[in-house]
Amino acid sequence: MSIKYDNTELQGVTYTPRFVKHESAPDRIVNSLKLARQDGSVIIDDTMDVKYIDIQGILIGSSQSDLETKIDAFKELIARKDKNLDIDWAGGTRRYVCRSINHSFDRDHYNILYVPYTVRFLVPTGYGQDTAETTALNKSAITATTDSETITFAGSVTPKLRHKVIVDVRGNADVIRIENTVSGDYIEVDIDGFVTTDYLEIDEVAQTVKKNGSTNLTYRGKFPSVVPGSNTLLMTIYGSGSVLDQYQLSGEDGPNIMGQIVTEPNQTQSFIPTQSGRIHKLVATLKKLTNGALGGYLNFRIFTDNNGKPGTLVHSTNSFQIAVADISAADYGNLDLLFTGSHTQRPFLTKGQRYWIVGETSDVTGADASNLIKWRFNALATSYANGKAMYQKTSSDPWVDGYAESETSDGGVSGQLDMNFAVYRGSSGGGVTFSLTWQIYYTKKYL
Repeated sequence: MSIKYDNTELQGVTYTPRFVKHESAPDRIVNSLKLARQDGSVIIDDTMDVKYIDIQGILIGSSQSDLETKIDAFKELIARKDKNLDIDWAGGTRRYVCRSINHSFDRDHYNILYVPYTVRFLVPTGYGQDTAETTALNKSAITATTDSETITFAGSVTPKLRHKVIVDVRGNADVIRIENTVSGDYIEVDIDGFVTTDYLEIDEVAQTVKKNGSTNLTYRGKFPSVVPGSNTLLMTIYGSGSVLDQYQLSGEDGPNIMGQIVTEPNQTQSFIPTQSGRIHKLVATLKKLTNGALGGYLNFRIFTDNNGKPGTLVHSTNSFQIAVADISAADYGNLDLLFTGSHTQRPFLTKGQRYWIVGETSDVTGADASNLIKWRFNALATSYANGKAMYQKTSSDPWVDGYAESETSDGGVSGQLDMNFAVYRGSSGGGVTFSLTWQIYYTKKYL
């Protein structure tokens, strides 16, 4: 049997322990509330107290001088704070990080070559643990949007996990969510900027979420804790397909907003996504008034929020676009606005933040009093609770609530209303194109 403190062997001819009492569990501290006019109490919560380990043995020297030198050396060793006490146990090593709170020598007059000693160690955490991590899961080639794993964790203390999710192929993976399906605890991380071979590390011990072990990331939720025994963990990967997120598609006849006559108005609608991810497409309810001369393209771009108005462009110079020729003159239609760039260039939006869809007319040709585009709206201010419509006469003018009629020389009509729109999340609109590896590590802990 080996007993080491700060890597110094105590089980030998010098220190010779008689016993090491580390098997007993610490006391449970129960916080309870006495019931009024009733017997008993209600338990509010409980925690484990600190743990004590007692070692008793014989310190042996070859002479009185050698014994006294070894006593001094032993006191220096035991006085070291928060070092590892490693004890052989159950075919492995049980490690306690501790410090001594008492050590003494019971030396009588005849103790010339040996002396009995006792040491009491305090383990502030209340538990011991293995000296190495255990691999609980190593699953590669995950190509489904959900992966459920039932894992049994050993030990008698709540384990704290380290998740490592390796991006073998980024594809259309945008968000990774890991959840304990029993407790409901989850953590959700946006992986915007990740590329193939990058990895996400969620460390419950260090309370960190990092990219490639170095870059700190923001996250939503909390670390999904588990308990000793069987647990079911679920990983969900968002980004594939085309998922409707935010929309307002009811309304009335729209204004003549998207033309170039007296002004060149920019029309915008704000929204707040319920989930992070890249945007697959936008939808707007459009109609055109034309005698055949109207042409070109209508562009829609997504901007950040800047104190309640459009801020900076989220994505590249690409846009969500529709050809004017594809807009009906007969009636309004909910028309798809498709992105002009690749799926990796699509705007990545963050859950809970406000964004603005800005319709621009710079690529519309042939606009005049008889050739205009109408974007339908709903005049009820509460038609979409998480946003509103605004317009801008020119790029140098302020943003104003309402819609901009291009045949109105003053630039538009003010008012609280919402444009007809829809936002679809998804990197490519198709099936899964990602592949991930999910690894889970933990260190077994024992009372």
